[in-house]
Amino acid sequence: MSAEGLTGDLAAFVADAEPGAVDAETRAAARRAILDTVGVILAARGDSTMTTLARARAGYERVLAGDAPAPLTVSEFALGAGTAAHALDFDDVTDTLKGHPSVALVPALLAAAQGRAVSGAELLEAYALGYQVAVAVADGLDVKGHYKQGWHTTISIGIFGAAAAAARLLKLDSAATARAFGIAATAASGSRQNFGTMTKPLHAGLAAMLGLRAAHLAGAGFTADPGELEAPLGYYARLGQDLDADAVRATLTERWSLRQRGLNVKRYPSCYNTHRSADNILDLRADGLRAADVESVHIAIEPRGLGPLIHHRPTTGLQGKFSMEYVVAAALHDGELTLATFTDDRVQRPEVRALLPLVRAEEVATPPVGEPTFRHAYSVLTVRRTDGTEHVVRTDEPKGGARRPLTDEELHEKFAGCLSYAGYSGDEIAAVAGRIDGLDETADIAGTGLAQAVAEVLDARSKENAG
Repeated sequence: MSAEGLTGDLAAFVADAEPGAVDAETRAAARRAILDTVGVILAARGDSTMTTLARARAGYERVLAGDAPAPLTVSEFALGAGTAAHALDFDDVTDTLKGHPSVALVPALLAAAQGRAVSGAELLEAYALGYQVAVAVADGLDVKGHYKQGWHTTISIGIFGAAAAAARLLKLDSAATARAFGIAATAASGSRQNFGTMTKPLHAGLAAMLGLRAAHLAGAGFTADPGELEAPLGYYARLGQDLDADAVRATLTERWSLRQRGLNVKRYPSCYNTHRSADNILDLRADGLRAADVESVHIAIEPRGLGPLIHHRPTTGLQGKFSMEYVVAAALHDGELTLATFTDDRVQRPEVRALLPLVRAEEVATPPVGEPTFRHAYSVLTVRRTDGTEHVVRTDEPKGGARRPLTDEELHEKFAGCLSYAGYSGDEIAAVAGRIDGLDETADIAGTGLAQAVAEVLDARSKENAG
């Protein structure tokens, strides 16, 4: 029996999509997303978030398994891989979600594929369907208001994408998929107050794990309200939101949302709201500006643009990722922003900390220069030099954004940089990239070794990355 109502429509979209319905261009976009996500997962090998998570897992599983190491379950794989994907804050973003879709989708998919024959094309198709469910759920509410209230949309909305993608690979019918959404809705949470701590990337891991678990439970016959999202006590009502069901259904007719809306791929391992300003200061740096020449830096960005940037005098690498002041100061001082920029030692450098008071950011409704309108966001950065002259630079769409995408070559360069940072050899990097590039023609992804490579990142024996 199929489910009815909005939850049922979402479930039917996932369960009833014809195999092969997702076109080649959209599958290629999904492949690029998987390449980028696997890259940032592997880059987290030895990161303190991952070694801490591994120690915690070893501790809490010992209670049940005695002294012998417990095998890695698919749920723990999804939790760990999702956490790793977001640990460095180098993963993709989508404007609709105001969050990170792939960190929930890719780990859930790799986990759901374990123990069953899944082709590369099926994996890519499930990614596209999961992405579309996530943005459809987002379109049903005021995402900016939801985010402003303190919700981390990567899990509070992204969990539905993970549940949808996993349900597709598990071949659940529409009734079971609707139940999976009902189970996932119970776990949809995530607090922005935890930005700049290990719990922020944990949100991504929880979204992947709990979305996957919702699909597994529903597939086994576990019950949940099949109309949970739209019910009087359901998901949208609990959020205090007026549900726009027509917008959700309109999104489900897009062919396909992944191709039409795209992904913002990060060039820097920091909060995406810093990237326009980072582009601006690095452009000036490339033109010869140096820290010794600067009297002040003023940044005007769109309303609510500073919301996630809650650390003004960061003391850790994680906090530095959510500090406009640090990102701009480090870029000005170093002339680059890399994975190594965001270690505790680098954040605490006296010469960079001395620049933090020079940087001031504020939200301004109308850009102070150029066109008075903007699509999603903007940054106008004004540098006043010690000689009294000023430089003004505006960026609306950073390089790597959905409307200024990285080329395939640039994306592979980022992938190679991520794996090189984690200690992989050139041959290893080429091998992993080649397997992902060939997914569309892969009969069974078990032969790619992707899950095994990711599982190594979750190993408690991993050594701290020297960076």
